[in-house]
Amino acid sequence: MNDKNAGPVGRGIDKFVIANAKELLSIDFACWTSEADGTASPLVIERNATLNTVSLKLATGSIQPFYVKDIFFGNSMTDLNLCGANGTVAQQAIGTNPQFYTLAAEPDLTKNVVQINITGSQSTNSAQPDLTMTLQVLNGVDTEKHDSDILCISWTYTDHSTGKKMPYTVPMDIAGIDKTILSDEGKLSDWIDIKLNKTTKAFEIEVKQERNFFTLSSEMSFGEYINII
Repeated sequence: MNDKNAGPVGRGIDKFVIANAKELLSIDFACWTSEADGTASPLVIERNATLNTVSLKLATGSIQPFYVKDIFFGNSMTDLNLCGANGTVAQQAIGTNPQFYTLAAEPDLTKNVVQINITGSQSTNSAQPDLTMTLQVLNGVDTEKHDSDILCISWTYTDHSTGKKMPYTVPMDIAGIDKTILSDEGKLSDWIDIKLNKTTKAFEIEVKQERNFFTLSSEMSFGEYINII
């Protein structure tokens, strides 16, 4: 590391120009992320169909590469949008189609296992495939009862004919959990709450045990090569 490089030097970069970019003329989102905290800020997209170039720049001012961690761009109908929280006002203001998963109806959490289908908000986007998610309360030790229960959330692609690589599953001899042994007493409502937006069908799954441990939101991304929760 260059410890003498303590800050930006020079006037920065006015724009990034991508040449020979005919296939990129249809992109509708672009952003840069901060090296400091990972936050995403939108970039203005300029397209030149005559020269087949795409330029990315700030709305005002120049880009200081010292602060830039990543630059993301793509088409929200075909690519995974990594430009921050999906469907935000900032994204919609620059014409980006929000990406999130939707849930048709709230599942019955009085059971110890349910299977739910979640659908991508952009039905034609292969980077956001429809998923089948299984929620289970398992008996961690088959000789014991409720105090050894374990919550298991797993998923797979709804359409197995797409040719996609199926999600990796930890082998039983490593995980030590048999997913076929369901809890005798436990139910999903003891472990999770599901909040469903009746209008957009966006959802949040809150995992709890006296307090909230984490939230699985509809803005997650479960693709073949990248998983974001």
